[in-house]
Amino acid sequence: MINVNDKLLITSIQYLVKRDGFVIIPDWGTLFLQPTPARWDAEQNIFYAPSYQLQFNPRIKNNDGALAIELSKNTQQHYFDTLKTIANTVVLWNTRLFQFGSLSLDGIGTFNLSKGTIHFQSQLKWQEFPDFFGLQNIVLPASTFERNVVFSYPSLPNAGQLNRIVKTIIITPLVIALAILPAKINNYRILHQQESSFSQNIQLHSFTNNPVNLDHTIDTLTNVKVALKPSIQSPSHHIDESKKNNEHLQKTSVADLNNKNINHSQNKYYVILGSFTTDKQVNDFVNTLKTIDIEPLVLNCDGKRRVALNQYENQADAQKALDEFKSQNPTYSGWILKW
Repeated sequence: MINVNDKLLITSIQYLVKRDGFVIIPDWGTLFLQPTPARWDAEQNIFYAPSYQLQFNPRIKNNDGALAIELSKNTQQHYFDTLKTIANTVVLWNTRLFQFGSLSLDGIGTFNLSKGTIHFQSQLKWQEFPDFFGLQNIVLPASTFERNVVFSYPSLPNAGQLNRIVKTIIITPLVIALAILPAKINNYRILHQQESSFSQNIQLHSFTNNPVNLDHTIDTLTNVKVALKPSIQSPSHHIDESKKNNEHLQKTSVADLNNKNINHSQNKYYVILGSFTTDKQVNDFVNTLKTIDIEPLVLNCDGKRRVALNQYENQADAQKALDEFKSQNPTYSGWILKW
């Protein structure tokens, strides 16, 4: 049977695994999340999205203090008293494992002992931790496809006669084509030469008998310059005015944004709403947030421009602000950064 301390210990283990991706149980081992790729189950018609699986490594079991600190918050005990409680629980786990060869912890998995080696089988499903990827499995309806191929051959009473007919049909057009092709080529060359000579005579006659300006001739015949000639005054004036207005708005936006830039670490907690690499992306996102009455901060850290809701002194205040923001704006997402 599992007592109250075991339940609180399992709850703390689950919390740390989901928060940090791993937890070290002193003198027992480490539970950690292993990334699993997407896969297709052809028998059940299920597409499993990429996710994480819970794994166990018995060789990493030195105390790092994280589990004892988290459990002491739940039990209201001193750190060393909590560490002693964990040690006593691990002794009971080892006793059950070596006595019965198996130990099952609800909400975590089953530990099996075989030839001195501990094997772990997780009770968690593929999508127990959707916060890491946010993808869901896809179940496709079962379907069957029937394919029937029917071959049909004509009756051939006289195969020899058919072969002669086929050869005649294939060879006759080839012989005719080879006989006609040289004459066609020679005729094409003669026509091409006549056409080139005729075209040259026309061009020579045009420029000899009509000594006018070439640009004027092109304008007269095609109206290219007349049709495509742009206006000199009005359009350029509007383009310059529009360009000046856009430059003024961009300078104003960048100036407002620079006033709220944070370029050095403040050792504060920030609620990050977006991470970008260019100023244009930052400006567009900041303008979007301003439409919902939010004046964000911009952090220049780790080679990226991160847009933050605000800065806070501790993680609890930051988490409270993040939860309130997500409840009011469910279409946005965010996370907490200490910087």
